[in-house]
Amino acid sequence: MHPWRDIWTKPRATIQALVAKDPSYGFNRLSWIYGITIALSFSKMFSLITLYPLWVILLGSLLLGIVFGLISITITAYILHWCARLIGGNAPFKQVRCVVAWSNLPVVINILAWLLLIGVFKEQAFYSDFPAEVTLANKTGLFLLVMLGQWVAAIWSFVILIQGLREVQGFSIWKGFLNIIIPIIAVAILSILMSGVISWFITKT
Repeated sequence: MHPWRDIWTKPRATIQALVAKDPSYGFNRLSWIYGITIALSFSKMFSLITLYPLWVILLGSLLLGIVFGLISITITAYILHWCARLIGGNAPFKQVRCVVAWSNLPVVINILAWLLLIGVFKEQAFYSDFPAEVTLANKTGLFLLVMLGQWVAAIWSFVILIQGLREVQGFSIWKGFLNIIIPIIAVAILSILMSGVISWFITKT
C-alpha cells in the first residue's frame, strides 16, 4: 500500500492497512497540511493583512499550522469517537483519529488554490471581502475555478471520512453518515440555543 496515493481511490482498503500497521502513521504531516489551510482561512476571515505584512502571515501559517491541525483533528476525532459509541461503534480512538487525519488529505487542493490566489492577488487575497473584490475586478472565472477545487476537496474528504468510519467501526454507509451528521446537528442546535440566550440577554439589558 502507498497511502498517500491510494487514499484517493481506495479509502477503505487504505484505512484498513493503516490501522493494521500503525494508526498514527502520517498524523503529524497530515495535521500540518490541514492546519496550514486553517491558519490561512483564519487570516482572511479577520483581515490580518491590515495588521501584518504578507510574509508574516505566510510564515505564521507554516509555523502554527501543525498546532492548529493537531488540535482540530484531535477534537474532531474525539467527537466522532464519542458519537460512534452512541450508535454501537467500538473502534479505538486512535483508529478514528487515523480516519479523520487521512480524510483531510484532499485539503492539499486548498493549499494549491491558496498559492494560486496569492500569486495573482497577493495581499488582496487576505481581506475578508476578497470574493466581492474579485467580482468587481472582472476575475470571477479564476475565483470560480478556485471555489470548484475547494468543493472537490470538501466532497472527497467527506467520502474518505465516511468510508474510513465504515471500515474501523464496521458501519453501513448510512450508519457512517449518521456518525458524522449527529455532531453537526448537535452543534447547530447548540449554536441556535446560544444565539437565543444571547439575544434574550441583550434585549433584557
